[in-house]
Amino acid sequence: MNHAPLIRPAGPTVGAHPKRARSTLRQLAGLAVAIVVCALLGCDPVPTDHRVVGTVYIDEPRVPNWPLPQVPDTATAGVPLEITIWTVDTGCRDMRQGDTEVTALGRSAIVIPYDILTTYEGGFLLTINDPGCFGTLDACEHEATVVFEEPGTATIWLLYSTLGGPEPEDNTADGQQVYTVEVLPAG
Repeated sequence: MNHAPLIRPAGPTVGAHPKRARSTLRQLAGLAVAIVVCALLGCDPVPTDHRVVGTVYIDEPRVPNWPLPQVPDTATAGVPLEITIWTVDTGCRDMRQGDTEVTALGRSAIVIPYDILTTYEGGFLLTINDPGCFGTLDACEHEATVVFEEPGTATIWLLYSTLGGPEPEDNTADGQQVYTVEVLPAG
C-alpha cells in the first residue's frame, strides 16, 4: 500500500531551482526594507500655492488687541483714499501676504484682501484652533486704494475670511464689514 506523506520535507518545491528561490527572497526582503525606510523617514510633501481670502479679526475675543482695518471717515472726490487691512497668519500654517482686490463703481467699493496659502500633499499643518498649535499670530499688512469720483456718501464693503483653516476651501469670504465714507467735493 502506498501512503502519501502528510508533511513535506523542507526545501524548495519540486522543480524550483534553489538559487532562484533565494534571489526572490532577497528581492522581497529588499522591498520590505525600502518600504520601512520610506515610512520612517517620510517622503517630501509636494507644495502647492493657493490664493485665498485673507482672515481678518474683527471683534475676536481671543485676540483683543488685533489691529482693526483702517478706513477713513472722509475722502475727497477724485483723490485716492488709502485703506489698510491686517490679515492674520496663525503661525501653524504656511501663509504669506497676497494681493488686495478693489472693485469700485460710483460711490460703492468692494475690498478683498488675499493671502497665499501653501498646502502640502502628504503633509498636514495645524490651525490656531487645534490644541497642538502654539504658533504666534503674524500680521500681513494689505493696503488698498479707492477713488470715488462723485461727492456724497460712499459705501465700502470689506469681504474677508473668519475661519482661516488649513485647507483652501476653509478660507472663503464669509465675513463682511461695511464702512461709510463721506466724499467731499474736490477743490
